Amino acid sequence: MPEIIDGIEKQKRIARQMRKTANLGPMSFKHRFDSAVTEASGNEKDWAGEFSENDRRYAETKRGEDSPTGQSQIYINKQKLEDAGATEGYMKDMLTGEGLHLLKDIDPQRHNSIVSTALAEPTVMEWAQDSYKHEVMRGETRQFMDWFINSRLDQVIGGYMFGGKESPIPTMRGWSTGTLPYGTKFKKELERLKSDLGR
Repeated sequence: MPEIIDGIEKQKRIARQMRKTANLGPMSFKHRFDSAVTEASGNEKDWAGEFSENDRRYAETKRGEDSPTGQSQIYINKQKLEDAGATEGYMKDMLTGEGLHLLKDIDPQRHNSIVSTALAEPTVMEWAQDSYKHEVMRGETRQFMDWFINSRLDQVIGGYMFGGKESPIPTMRGWSTGTLPYGTKFKKELERLKSDLGR
């Protein structure tokens, strides 16, 4: 419950801030999303301190209690991405991709719709269960639903939005949106999200 309240309060604060700087009326989803990502990404100089020299993470998003400030924070491991072969435009895609972790705060109704649609698609859930088995062997300790909603789902959405051989993000080049089991209704949800983000 505190997490839900925190998300609602954050949405209100972002909306107030945006209306102070421009007479936009009700903000579009893309505007709210971009504003939240800009606020969460903070100062790029702080990013390097999040990652150790041999850190396996390419990025990290911390929300609520996980964040040192209590507010959502996005960190990008630029050096690791560039060493892995990131190309022009990767930062914009990485920030949007990490921003997907904030979707439950930015637009809870949309997030709930995406989650419920994914859970209702047998092919999507079979894929998730198979992936979960591999993650457990690698040390994952969370229960399936916790892992799926708070980690895997965002990864799957990011793969759909940014995957492909020509992706500027090296870790996304192995995602084939044309062959992976995104189902039918779930795929439509992701197409709508992609369109609303101007992708």
